[in-house]
Amino acid sequence: MFAKWQRIAPYVVPGGIAVGLLVLLFWQLSLQRPVIDIGDGGFLSGEPCGPPCFWGIVPGQTTEAEAIAILQARGVFTHCEVYVRETEGCVRGIRCPPRPRSLFDVHLNCNGDFVEGISFTPSFKITVQDAVAKYGKPDGILVFLDGIPEEPYLVLQITYSGIQTYLTLPRQKWPGYLLEASTPIVDIAYVPPFDPRSEPLFEEWKGYGEY
Repeated sequence: MFAKWQRIAPYVVPGGIAVGLLVLLFWQLSLQRPVIDIGDGGFLSGEPCGPPCFWGIVPGQTTEAEAIAILQARGVFTHCEVYVRETEGCVRGIRCPPRPRSLFDVHLNCNGDFVEGISFTPSFKITVQDAVAKYGKPDGILVFLDGIPEEPYLVLQITYSGIQTYLTLPRQKWPGYLLEASTPIVDIAYVPPFDPRSEPLFEEWKGYGEY
């Protein structure tokens, strides 16, 4: 199970490919990878706007056309791709850059014209302690099982429903997740209004320690 709003790598390299070819492929991709300075996406700085606003894009308020215009004005849209995956129950979005792994995704509503969410990787390290110092105690913890049965992992998410935000932390080996003040935040998502208590895997915040 993937964590809610966790971004998924756009493709999987099939097995059996020679190591030399893989090295060459990723070297070529790294040369083509554009530099997009996301900063903190407004999460701590509030620049150019604070959560749930990313570069002027707000879930549930900004239209697809408006989001594209904002990305064009910032000079990054040429490094993005608009995608639709009907096999996954209609998943639409704008991924920037498309490969090898996106720095941010604008999630689009399949049944309407509005942005459904924004998820991004900060350009510099932000820790759980930074989030707590800025916004106080989280209002929810979600722990998801990840990996394969032979090698299970856990992914932990922190929720701040007051600012419509999910914070995803690095995965750790099952069976327990050790949450520390220094644990880095690897992905931030701004989403429509939600109630963390409605999540099936909801847990109360109990401070730092094992979940």
